[in-house]
Amino acid sequence: MERKPFQVTLSPGSVPENPVKSLWMIWEQSRCDDSVEVMELRYNRLMKGDNQPESDFPVDNKHPNDRFRVMLEMEIPIVEFIHFSFILDNIPVSFREHLVRHRVGTKIGPQSGVDDDPGVTDASFWSQTSRVRDLQNFVDNGFYYTPELDNTELKPISISKGSPDVPSGLTDLEVYHKSLESVQWGYRELRSRGYKPEICRELLPSSTTHRIAWHVNLKSLKHIFSHRSCWIAMANYWHPVIRGVMSELMKIDPVFSALATPPCIDRQTNKFKSCSFAHENAQRLSKKDPGIPCSLWIHQEAGGMDKNYDSMFSVPGDHELFTEMSADFQTFWCRNVTTGNPI
Repeated sequence: MERKPFQVTLSPGSVPENPVKSLWMIWEQSRCDDSVEVMELRYNRLMKGDNQPESDFPVDNKHPNDRFRVMLEMEIPIVEFIHFSFILDNIPVSFREHLVRHRVGTKIGPQSGVDDDPGVTDASFWSQTSRVRDLQNFVDNGFYYTPELDNTELKPISISKGSPDVPSGLTDLEVYHKSLESVQWGYRELRSRGYKPEICRELLPSSTTHRIAWHVNLKSLKHIFSHRSCWIAMANYWHPVIRGVMSELMKIDPVFSALATPPCIDRQTNKFKSCSFAHENAQRLSKKDPGIPCSLWIHQEAGGMDKNYDSMFSVPGDHELFTEMSADFQTFWCRNVTTGNPI
């Protein structure tokens, strides 16, 4: 069976009733002496588009959606007030190892801790356990992750003593799947001999998928996405999860589209600043790395398409892939992929 795709769901009961209103009210109370009731009336009138006399507005007041977008794009601490709990399905153990390193800070006790990214608060995780989960059919059920394996040509197999009985020629992908099936066989065999899942799980590879709950505040989510919405930064792992999170949040309000802002965009000006992965992009442009270089880097730092066209598309299929990725990222970022400007 083919592997099950990543899936992201907002945990029922964890969805803020109105995050735009919540943050607007928190911001507003710091800018005026009005009662909560008066601020709420002003919020409702603003949302309806009613004209109001200037005296109703504190200094530098903005429409709630505009204010919310500014808070997402800028480093404004009050976004820590908004929390979400997501259920991530079919996440490989290898990605979990990467995800939990974004737990920004380690608490030693109530009075002390270690913070490797000052100013950004913790995320919390709680994963499905393989100690009690019976995974005798993890391959058959599609509970595994498949990385990119480029070679689809048959290759001879070197059979050494103790190797499994395999055909004389397999593609890279077939070798991968054959290995997973071998692990599945070993798991089943131990289970048939009376061993519990907590023993058999020691055989499982890091490609085995499971479910994990992820509780995170909006500031931490923004911090993570600002690094991981990049064209090339661990895209195979992160982008399906980011897209899933974005899809769920935009059901609450479309203004959450501002979260998928790549790290090359300056938070003050909302314009392209500089590429954090210029070396990697240059390697891709020179074909020392087989990947596709970022459109923003090509246009903003490498002289544009005209200068780099021949070297970029020397490999068959690269032009089509670049076009497809550009269209995909323009939708993902809600930005022009040549200028970086918001759409």
